[in-house]
Amino acid sequence: AAQQAAAGSDAKLPAPPQAAASRQRGPARSRCRRCVIATRRLCRVEPLVALILVASISGCTYYSGWLYPIGVRWHGKVELFVFGLEVALLLFSYLSAVLRGPGFVDPGWEPSADEVAERLGPEEERPLSVTPPLSDLLQFCDICESYKPPRAHHCSDCGRCVLWMDHHCPWTGTCVGAANMQAFVQFTHYVALASLHSFMIQAEVPLKLVLNWSDARRFWLYLYMPQTIITCMLCFAALLTMVLVGSLAWDLHWSLSNNLSLVEDLIVEEAHERRKRVQETQFYFPYDLGTKQNWEAIMGIDWLTWFLPFKPEGDPIWPPVRKGCGHFDLSTEQIAQKARKLSGCSVTRVKQPFDDGSGRWCLPYWCGIAWNYGCCSLCCCCSPACGTQRLAVDEGDWVVVRKRSSGWYKVTHLDGGPRARPLGRASAWRRRVAHQSKLQGYWEASGTSSSSSPDRATPAPARRLRVNGLIVCAEYARMPFTLRSGEDGDGTTLLGCRLESCDGEVARWSSGDVWTRPAVQDPQNAAGGRRDGFTSLRR
Repeated sequence: AAQQAAAGSDAKLPAPPQAAASRQRGPARSRCRRCVIATRRLCRVEPLVALILVASISGCTYYSGWLYPIGVRWHGKVELFVFGLEVALLLFSYLSAVLRGPGFVDPGWEPSADEVAERLGPEEERPLSVTPPLSDLLQFCDICESYKPPRAHHCSDCGRCVLWMDHHCPWTGTCVGAANMQAFVQFTHYVALASLHSFMIQAEVPLKLVLNWSDARRFWLYLYMPQTIITCMLCFAALLTMVLVGSLAWDLHWSLSNNLSLVEDLIVEEAHERRKRVQETQFYFPYDLGTKQNWEAIMGIDWLTWFLPFKPEGDPIWPPVRKGCGHFDLSTEQIAQKARKLSGCSVTRVKQPFDDGSGRWCLPYWCGIAWNYGCCSLCCCCSPACGTQRLAVDEGDWVVVRKRSSGWYKVTHLDGGPRARPLGRASAWRRRVAHQSKLQGYWEASGTSSSSSPDRATPAPARRLRVNGLIVCAEYARMPFTLRSGEDGDGTTLLGCRLESCDGEVARWSSGDVWTRPAVQDPQNAAGGRRDGFTSLRR
């Protein structure tokens, strides 16, 4: 290399043999790792039980309908082919949903500055004339140590952030997300169809018992046959499966028509409730593209993908949004909802240590819980600790108490004590931020445009703002933002800018923006009941 550099050669040196071999083995190792993870997922108890149930019902249907028919009518080869096709499509879609997985967020994922800049809304919707930092636009997952895309949520069962998470299905051993939502929808419909067909064939056996009721000898001879008893049991299992899975398939049509997952449905419902209470602009779900486009976003454009679980197309990280909405509308709304919840939490110091029972025998541990805290703490009907993760704490630890139920507290560790940074990568915050009481109410903001050069700073247009608790929202803005504490626990920051001074009438920020109180504090009353940008519903 030194000789080529001295000779002025511009030719690139070939990679060392070991590095080239490692690059060749990288994709192969990644594929092998994914195959191992998918095989482990399929070998869990719930997927195996589901496969055994499908094999039992379909095998008994074939045995009683074609191999050794004991029903009241004859079933031909055409019906056998139709039933076999239904079972084959059921298994194909089920295995695709399990082995493909929901699609996880890569560890350490963080969007580039260009990606964020292309998807930011207009500057008039921001309370300060600066570019919002990434922590104010996307949520950060402390477990995965990565930012969450707008439609991603963390699953505690999978231990990963899932793209477009709908719910965690124990029968598939994984979540239902962007990658396997199409296969899961097809699986639920094929299960309902095959179970209905199986029930219609196996229901001939109890029907034949009813027909032989008058002849006692034939009735008891037919009833004592093992095939009759097994068929009646699996007939009831097929009916129960058809009702339960069929109802789930019916509910999934709501997700298909609205492009809305179960988790996002809860978020949208809370967003409407929160904004109605604080009189903000109505929230519109940004991914509702219309019935036809919503269907194509999940099931695909080609009609063949409606029946076969092909790999879905599209960008699961930045999916298309409806006109008038932005990519960060949903994520900023979630941050605002968490800020509202954290404002009602309390911080306390632990007085007595608690053991979570890890590495101990189950029976002695719960006997000790009943002895120390009462038998009501063990009741399955009221105890929230059944099936959930418990937290071990020591005396003197700071914890954030979120909820109390039946003697149990839902808490999280507060690293650094009560002066920790709120809503950051740590847990939470109870203490009010500095000058929070003085910042409440309506403001008029003025500053310099962030798009202008430093040499030629241009004044930004005046904006009307409203501060409610920790949430700051501009007039007619889609995205709310959150007040935070400074890095050292003192002071107040907004969009990464520090509040330099605030006397209740004038607030000055480090970005150069100045907030002043309007002449009339409540614009709605001043306008004689006319709705302003905070209380109007955008049509």
